[in-house]
Amino acid sequence: MKKFSVILVGVFMLLFSAAIAQAEEARLKANLDFGYFSRYIGGVNGKTFYDHSVFQQSIKLADTPTGLYFQIWSSYNPKGGINSDFGDEIDYIVGIYRNFYDGKLGIDMGYAFYNLYDLKNTEGDLDIIYLKVDLPEVYQIKPYISIKENIPRDKDIREGGFMYNLGVKYSFDLPAALTGQTVNMNLLAGGHDGALGKKPEMISFVRLVIATTFKIWKFDITPEVNFQKRLGHEKENGGMTEDKVWYGINFSVPLL
Repeated sequence: MKKFSVILVGVFMLLFSAAIAQAEEARLKANLDFGYFSRYIGGVNGKTFYDHSVFQQSIKLADTPTGLYFQIWSSYNPKGGINSDFGDEIDYIVGIYRNFYDGKLGIDMGYAFYNLYDLKNTEGDLDIIYLKVDLPEVYQIKPYISIKENIPRDKDIREGGFMYNLGVKYSFDLPAALTGQTVNMNLLAGGHDGALGKKPEMISFVRLVIATTFKIWKFDITPEVNFQKRLGHEKENGGMTEDKVWYGINFSVPLL
């Protein structure tokens, strides 16, 4: 997948150049997120990193006209303290998000350093190049593609690999008698080329995410539930994923 990495870097540089051209309009935004989840399951790869509760939080600084952003994301297992048990991680992310065709097409891409601690079945830090494309809406259904290239710092400790998601998002409002709350649904399937030392799986899993957001003062409060079904190899035979159900709640508040 070296060609993919080169192409992705080239596209990033083009978007970055276009963003710099708008720098005189810069206006910063900052956002703080704090969440609790009953399990730590990989968002793109579906892998079970930690099969118990974790707190996951992030702070993101973005320049709205250019789309440039920097984010620090972390996962924390409350049982033993930071870097003392499984479930701990810190990620440093820099990227750019741009809209095209009156917002119908969105491109989010960048670089991340995954500073992995004692994650379950995981050793070695990773450099990540990622790309997510939000495609034009069709009959209120929003398709998207998400891909990641994992580049290990030490191949003798940890293998890298290519991962991808294909998904669709759909939102609907409950009847007024049932609060009229908007429900967001995300149905996705993921696969990989043998990433992280696992057997290649064209479709490793499918997942349904159901969430809704409540606005309370400045906070966006989003409870969610996840249903994941393994379609690839069993974990004992080199597969990446497992059948899992987990839930969580995220609190988001703007700082700027």
